[in-house]
Amino acid sequence: LRVPGIESKEHSNRLSAEIDAATKSKSLEHVILRSSMGLFLNKRGLDFEWSPSQKEVIIEAVKAMGGDEALLGPRRAEEALESSGLDFSILRLGALTDDAGMIPLAFGTDDSLLVQWIEGQKTRRPPVLSRADAARIASFMLRERKLFMKKRLVIDCAWLPKWGSSSVGTEEALIAASKQDLIGDINSACSRKTTSLINR
Repeated sequence: LRVPGIESKEHSNRLSAEIDAATKSKSLEHVILRSSMGLFLNKRGLDFEWSPSQKEVIIEAVKAMGGDEALLGPRRAEEALESSGLDFSILRLGALTDDAGMIPLAFGTDDSLLVQWIEGQKTRRPPVLSRADAARIASFMLRERKLFMKKRLVIDCAWLPKWGSSSVGTEEALIAASKQDLIGDINSACSRKTTSLINR
């Protein structure tokens, strides 16, 4: 999962160039940036008033997402987007796999999913989702962009913990994913942070 520093830098430079180009567009309504879990904790840093046990979890959580070096590119891209004046949503994703999609998704804010996973699993392995499901939720948010506009939401996303790679392609997972109320679940996650997505 660790992304080499050179790859992170190239990724950051490419995204920064795309964001710069987007600021010149007169027709662009909304930008959705696919970013990485771990950035809230990475930005907050260890100098914040954490307890010793919280610091231990935070260190493990950031390491699980590749560490400071791997998070540098996404961090720079987020900072560029936030200062661009563009309207946006940021999807902070768990570690990406090459599995097929259609697994039910979990949503959170401020690395809550990452911390819960590290604490609950007692492992350095991060929450995951497939690239296919990352594309699915990003496409969904683009289609429903009017619900996300003017909110500048930052949303964490990964597979629900009860599902995993062994569930990929099963009828149960497909049915559960197709019936999932994505707007309701995103709204619920945002509401826990007092930022409601929509008035339903």
